[in-house]
Parts: sequence; C-alpha cells; structure tokens
Amino acid sequence: MRKKFDTDSNNEYYLNVLRYSCNNRLYIGISNQADDLISDITINLPDVKIKSNNQIFLSGDVLDEIKFKLIEKGIISEISDTQKYNMGEYQIAYVNLDILKEYDSSGVEEFLNSQEKENDSLFDFYDEDEIRKLLDNKERLVYIDNGVDEVVARYEDLPDIIVDVNEKFNHTENLKVYDFDNPMLDNPLLTTIGSFLDKCDSQVRNDIIERLTELQTGKQEVKSYKFIDEDMLDDIINDFEMEN
Repeated sequence: MRKKFDTDSNNEYYLNVLRYSCNNRLYIGISNQADDLISDITINLPDVKIKSNNQIFLSGDVLDEIKFKLIEKGIISEISDTQKYNMGEYQIAYVNLDILKEYDSSGVEEFLNSQEKENDSLFDFYDEDEIRKLLDNKERLVYIDNGVDEVVARYEDLPDIIVDVNEKFNHTENLKVYDFDNPMLDNPLLTTIGSFLDKCDSQVRNDIIERLTELQTGKQEVKSYKFIDEDMLDDIINDFEMEN
C-alpha cells in the first residue's frame, strides 16, 4: 500500500516519481487516489547543470504549504538557494531518496536504475592495471575540472574530450584543464566555453587545434578515450613510491 502524502475532506494525495526523458533527471508530482497527476513539484531546467541526481528545482507553482510538508516529512532539504533561468527564478532543494521511496518505492527504484545505466554508459574509466601501464609509459596527464567534478585524462585525448563531453551535456561544460605534474590553479593550460577554446597556452593550442577544429566541424569523429579516477590514481602513485 502506498503511503499517503496528504489528505483533505475530499481526496487523498500521493507522490509520483518519474524521470524527465530528455536528461533522465528526477521528476516528482502529486496525484490523487485515482492516480491522476494534479500538480508538479519539480521543473526541469535542462541547460542548468545539477550537482547530484537528487538535486531538484521546485516548480514556481508549488504552494508554500506543500513545500512545508515536504520539508517537515524530511523528503526535501531546507531551501537555501535559487537558480535563475530565462525569465524565472527557481528554488533548489535536495531529495532524501530513502524517505521518498516510502511514498513511491517503484518510482524511486526505476529512477535509480536509470541513473546507474546512464552513468555507466556516459564515460569509460581505466582500471588499475591500465593506469599502471600509463604511468610506466610516462604518458602526459592532465586534470580536467568542470566546476563540480575533477578527473584525470591523457593529454593527447584533450580535443576529443572537450567536444564529446559538451555533446553529451548539451554544450554547457566550461572546462579548466591543468597540467598533472604542475597543477598551477591560477594558470590552467586551457579553459573552454562549451566546446570552444577560451584561453589556451600557446604550445597546447598548437598541439590540439587541428584535431579540435576537425571535430567541431564534423570532419572527424570522436575517438574512444577513457578517464582516470583521481583517488585510484593517487593510491597507485603512492604504491609506486613505496615500491621504489
């Protein structure tokens, strides 16, 4: 039996968990006992990057009393920030998926399963043996920072990564790239605006510009590449140092 979210003199109300088909993000709505959706709690802002899959933007039509009930029941966090989008401004909240599951267990399960599949398919990562080979071969490595996450990659894969990451995230990824061996935070090797170079070290530009341009214009296709998990890399480097 589904857990009721609210009641009044005429109806019982329930939470419905779905996902937005265009970007797989979390949707929450309110339905009546006939399972008719009657109100949206969330709104999808597809051009805005989210920090985690449990971050939501509250629809501007959500009543304050509904927000209070969501917070009171522990379903969402206290609202502490807003996001401007087009002509509107939307409140940001984080969902406790474990509590939300009490109100729509199948919806939450399907959402989480879709996230695992999407995350698995978006990017590939080197395993431990492959990372050791990269270090043995003295591959030049770089840090890539999108403002939320940081990964390590091969320097020679930069053009493909810049273009591919932006294609997968609707050209919203402004990247900062640092030299792995000398990561000067105030002096990145390059920065991007979407898939286009913003600022770039002159030598790096010479190294990547031809392939980057061909990828941007569709003359070449993105080749296969992988990322390196930073924590795994640190552990392997520490092992190398102890072995030596």
